Amino acid sequence: MEEVIAERKKGLVAGNAVTIAFAAAFAVAVALLAPPSGVLGIIFGVLAALVAVVIIVFAARAIALIVRTPKVIAVREGSELVFLGRRTPLTAVAEVNYHFARGQYSARQTWGRLTVILTDGRTLSCDFVAHVDRVQDRLLALKYEYAAKGAATNS
Repeated sequence: MEEVIAERKKGLVAGNAVTIAFAAAFAVAVALLAPPSGVLGIIFGVLAALVAVVIIVFAARAIALIVRTPKVIAVREGSELVFLGRRTPLTAVAEVNYHFARGQYSARQTWGRLTVILTDGRTLSCDFVAHVDRVQDRLLALKYEYAAKGAATNS
């Protein structure tokens, strides 16, 4: 029996692509509207170009990271957790933590970083997890469920 537990947040690539388009449009608009001569026009144009380049680089880097993250991050297969291709028994899950992505102007995001700590000390972590708080709840429920099953069979 297979259950998809965690997936990559949809729409992040498109959002960053729109950011790149706006930054490029901003740079072009500043280049066209800046005073054609004088030191002030040159300084303004260079600063606007630098801002646009920084925004484009960060958005392009984010797109590269997002695309490298698989669409399905965590799956339960029977009594095992498959997290980014790594198999581990659900009884080996010691702790599950998450952090929401930071939103601009303190807007709460529903996606973020998921970290699964195993009993042997290994850490499994992934960014861009959709509904990361619900994923943590589900993983903890599975952890306790399989811990109880293991305790019942040992009794």
